[in-house]
Amino acid sequence: MLADPAALDRVAAEAARRCCGREVPALGLSLLAPGLPWRTGGVLGSPRRAARSAENLLEDLGAGLWLYAAPGGPGLVCAGGREETLELMAELEAGLFTAAHSLAGMRALYAYLLERGPDSFLGLSDGSGPGAEGVLFGRAGSQRFFATL
Repeated sequence: MLADPAALDRVAAEAARRCCGREVPALGLSLLAPGLPWRTGGVLGSPRRAARSAENLLEDLGAGLWLYAAPGGPGLVCAGGREETLELMAELEAGLFTAAHSLAGMRALYAYLLERGPDSFLGLSDGSGPGAEGVLFGRAGSQRFFATL
């Protein structure tokens, strides 16, 4: 068994970083590892940067992409400007983002982002541990997806 909650995330992030070319500006992984006693298995960010735990901070990934991830999930990468992303995060923190620890909560977050979010985004939740659903969703222009583990 893994020794700490972030171990699976660190291993997955490093493996993904080694597999991605420089043309990949951001990636997301939701991993299912049965039997873990804590929520884990969600990796989101730039494969060009060293992995680190979510900090509830808005991070500039470059190329017009902004990362916001909460410890224990969910995480979100949005395309757009800093100010509009900060406004969106404030709206989400007021309700939807903190309630997104269930499949229904992630569906509500996705629906909200389709209606009011940026033209391009990528979101995910942890896939392992108690109550983890393992969700990955996004939009790039007219292309949309919502997947569960």
